[in-house]
Amino acid sequence: MTFALTVSCATSVVVITASLCSVLVIMNDINKLSEDISLGMENFKDVSDVTWGNIMALHGGARQQSGSVQHGAPGKCGKEGPIGPDAGYCQCPSRSN
Repeated sequence: MTFALTVSCATSVVVITASLCSVLVIMNDINKLSEDISLGMENFKDVSDVTWGNIMALHGGARQQSGSVQHGAPGKCGKEGPIGPDAGYCQCPSRSN
């Protein structure tokens, strides 16, 4: 009976040690994943900031070339802007050019 008790205790110690090691490995993997996601988000923010700057530069260049500022889009009710081809279907109050 003491042999069975010794084997059971030794097995329990091995299983508990393996479980603790597994928990530590999993926590390490989660921390690495969190760092990778944070780095990816920083890279995404940098790329989106550069892209937004390029869009604004292109939009500003187009605005300077046309010589007029346009707000809204054709067919959008309640917005100032050029009257588009679908203006006859708009339920907006009439606007003067």
